[in-house]
This record gives sequence, C-alpha cells and structure tokens, in this order.
Amino acid sequence: MSSDVDKVLSVISKTISIIPIVKVNAAQGLSQLRKSLSAAEQDVIRRQEEMETLRQQLATPTIEVETSGNWYGFFFLSIYGTFVYLCPKQLSDRLISLLKIQVGALSKFVHSRTGDIKLVHLRNLTDALICTVAHLDASCQPINLNAISDALDQVLTAYQKDFVNITRQSVCDPVRSDSTIENEIQEIKIAHKKEIESLRHQYERQVKILRERIEYEEMRRKKAVEDLQTLNAMNDHSLTALKRTQEEILAEQRQNFEEQIAMLKEEHSAELNEEKEATRLALDAVQRSHEVEVKNMAEKLRNLGAALATYQASTSTEQPKCLENSQLDEKMALLLADKENHSLLSDMEVQNHGLHQELRKKDSIIDELRQRIQVLENQIAELNKNYEKEKTKGIFSLGLLKFIGLSKEG
Repeated sequence: MSSDVDKVLSVISKTISIIPIVKVNAAQGLSQLRKSLSAAEQDVIRRQEEMETLRQQLATPTIEVETSGNWYGFFFLSIYGTFVYLCPKQLSDRLISLLKIQVGALSKFVHSRTGDIKLVHLRNLTDALICTVAHLDASCQPINLNAISDALDQVLTAYQKDFVNITRQSVCDPVRSDSTIENEIQEIKIAHKKEIESLRHQYERQVKILRERIEYEEMRRKKAVEDLQTLNAMNDHSLTALKRTQEEILAEQRQNFEEQIAMLKEEHSAELNEEKEATRLALDAVQRSHEVEVKNMAEKLRNLGAALATYQASTSTEQPKCLENSQLDEKMALLLADKENHSLLSDMEVQNHGLHQELRKKDSIIDELRQRIQVLENQIAELNKNYEKEKTKGIFSLGLLKFIGLSKEG
C-alpha cells in the first residue's frame, strides 16, 4: 500500500512540476516573467509542503476494500487548500484529463510553428504523447500509475525541450519573445485554470457526497448500536428464562429417571426369582427323567443278556444243520452251472448250423458268378477275333484301292 501511495504522490508532484515550466518566459530580462517565475517557485514550495502533509496523512489509509484481487483505496488530495477524498480510479481519470490538456497545449504550441525545422523531433514526441494519452484513456485494464508517471515524465521532457528551444529563439529573435510567448502562456494559463476549476467543482461534489455518506453511515451505526443494545437486553432476559426452564425440565427428568430406575430394579429382581424357580423345577424334571431312563436301560441290558444266552444255546444245537445246508447249496450251484452250460451249447449249435447254411448259399452264388465271368470272357475273345478279321479286311481293301488308283495313274 505504501508503494501505491508513493506512486500517486510522485505522479501528482510531476503534474504540478509541469505547470511552472509552461509559465516561464524565454525573455529572461522581462520583469513580468521574473515575477511569474518567483510566484511559480513559491507555489511549488507551497505545494511541496501540502504534499508532505498529504504523505503523512496517507501513512494510514482511511478506507480499504479488496475486490477481485485489485486494491482500491481512498486518498486525501489537496487542491488549493481543499482536502477531498479521491480513489485511485478517479485520480487516474483526473490525471489523464490533466495530461490531455497539457499535451493539447503542447501540441498546439508546437504545431503552430510548422516552419521551424528544429521542432520536428519535438513534434514527433508530442504526437507520440498524444497516442500514449489516448491509449491510457481508452484502456479498460486495471489502474497503472507507472504508465501515467511515464507519460508525465515524457510531457515534462517535452516542456523542457520546448523551454530550451524558446530560450534559444529568444536570443536569436528577441522581437518574437514578447508577444507570441505571452499569448501562448495566457492560453495555457486559461486552459489550466479551467481544468483546475473543473477539478475543484468535481472534488467539492465528491466531498459533499462523501459527507452525506458519512452521515448516513453514522446514522446506520447508531441504529445498529441501539438494535444491539436492545438485542442484548432481550437476550439476557431470554437467557434467564431459558435457564430457569431448563433447570425445571432437568429436575423433572431426573426424578422421572430415578423412578424408572427403581421400577426396572424391582422388575428385574422379580424376573430373576421367577427364572430361579423355573430353573429348579426344570432340573427336578430332568433328574427324574434321567433316573427313569437309567432304569429302562438297565432293564434292556438284562433282557439283552438273556437273549444272548438263548442265542448261544440255539447256535450250539443248530451248527451241524448249518454245515449240511452249506453243502447242499454248493451242489445246487454246480447243477445250475451245468444247466447253463448245456443251454449255451445248444444255442451255439443252432448258430453254427445257420452259419453253415449261409456259407453254402454264398458258395453257390460264387460258382454262378464264376460261370458268368467265363461266359463273358468267351464273348470278349470272339469279339476280338471278329475285330481282327474286320481290321484285316479293311487294310486289304484299302491297299487294293491304292493299288488300283496307282495303276490308273500309270
């Protein structure tokens, strides 16, 4: 923030330093210009003092607002003893407007001397300054005080060059230095005075608006303080009532909770007694059923022992019968095997007889086929003989015809 303040102050100081240069007359011997120069120096000293005061006031800015990463602050600016609030955007607009007036006056002064060859470079510099100021005025980018400071440096350099040129021409052409330069200085003074008046009116309007805003904000602050006090009083009363209500609710809930705990303990003890009695009865029933089951098992064991003794006695008497039965079973198995073998043999004989009949049939078919083949071979042999005979006859007849033909030709 302090760097931005220094930039603003440096731009303002450069703007103020341009003004007395325009007021300098090339005729150093004229008393009027000397008075103007001394007045300008006093004005510069006074403005420097105001700027020092302004720098001290700007050490702690009054208002800061952070918006989208760009810094916007409000500054105090002293214009002929009147302090106003001015934001950087408005300050840049005012500085650009002042640059337009200064560059316009410089352009008018330089282009009025079209015949002077020495002012060609100064004209080009003035045209470049016009383009720079137009670009600054038309730019939609964020505020750039460095660009404004550079433009003011260039305007200051142009005025210094113009002052040197006027000084040289005043030495070479003393007749022109009185009338022309005075007229130009008067025009510049008039334009500068108009701009200062415009700035003063605008700043006064801004001061009025800001004062109204301060009064409005003060009223809002007082109203907010009153509302806050009212809310605090209401909150204290409501907190006391709420605290009392909560304590009553907690006491009631605590009593209900203790009653429920006592009731649950009684129910739990009653359930435990019931479970103990039911468990005792169940154990008695299980014990009785177990005793009955043990008695039944003992009775079954006795019965099984008696049955086992009876079985052993019966097996000792029936063992020879078992041996005889096993021998009979073996004989029956052998007889059944022989019977199965006889049935298989009869089946095989039947199948063998059928196969022999099929073989005889196939042998007869083969004999018939052999006879037919023999007949066909005999027919083929006869056909070959007939073909040989026909072929011999054809060759003989062909030779005979050739012989007859040759004999006729001879």
